[in-house]
Amino acid sequence: MGFGRVHRLFLQVMLQRRSVDESEAQGLLGNCCKEYGEAMQELEPFIYEVNKELESVELALKTTVEEREDGDYPCLVLVNLMTGEVNRALSPFSQQELNFVQLLVAKLVTSNDGEVKMNTAINLCLLIKQKMKVSACEKLIERLVEDKWLLQTTYDSGDVYLSLSSLIVAEINTYLEETYADDIHKCFFCTKLTFKGYQCHQCKVAMHRNCAKKYWQTSKKANSCPSGSCDAYLGPVSSPASPSKRSRVMSDSSDEMEEEEESMEKEEEQKPVVQKRRNSLRRGKEKVNYEEE
Repeated sequence: MGFGRVHRLFLQVMLQRRSVDESEAQGLLGNCCKEYGEAMQELEPFIYEVNKELESVELALKTTVEEREDGDYPCLVLVNLMTGEVNRALSPFSQQELNFVQLLVAKLVTSNDGEVKMNTAINLCLLIKQKMKVSACEKLIERLVEDKWLLQTTYDSGDVYLSLSSLIVAEINTYLEETYADDIHKCFFCTKLTFKGYQCHQCKVAMHRNCAKKYWQTSKKANSCPSGSCDAYLGPVSSPASPSKRSRVMSDSSDEMEEEEESMEKEEEQKPVVQKRRNSLRRGKEKVNYEEE
């Protein structure tokens, strides 16, 4: 059919929202078709036509998985494919803010459960060469949540935690694979990164929770490794059986900064590995309340 007015309207909305659940994308496509009195289209070939149009401006719509505390959600995200100096020059963040984001990403990727406490994240501003004010750091985190780069989860204890959204994981996927090759895990089935799934501590195979659930429904051995090279029991990626991972610090950090980071890491490591029940999840400007199980 080719790129038409329905595709253009859909793209305009995605340029504003950047990230939507797959179910929302289906609804959005339906509304766009209805707007112009056209028949409903299949989402996958529709995205293909949009991406052909976006090639020249180095943007792309990608399907991915967003790992939230209550489960995995298929998402559609609009990502920037530009790399290097050009992308950095167009970034809405200052160099100081980018340095903070780099430290926060490192902390999240190398954490045991893919999330960090809000206070721990704010304290990372002390590790930047040109230190940020705490108030500036708080505003930056708020901005990152509103722009859907981070997810903010509030638990019934009142504690607030941050985790990576599907948008930022898709946008910096290459950077994560090159920089944190020893720390990240790819799902055995869908090959996308997973931070909250299951992991085999013998052969290091990892799976998203939803991918694992589908596999074990047809497998004769529940919670078994699907690799074929071993038959080990799979536990959560955040299992205490996995070795503690130490966050990297920037090359120009002083010994004092390293000691400060180690202190914060010990605080994280001492968190009890228990299932925390949510009160709410912030994803962009949306707030979703959950009933306690």
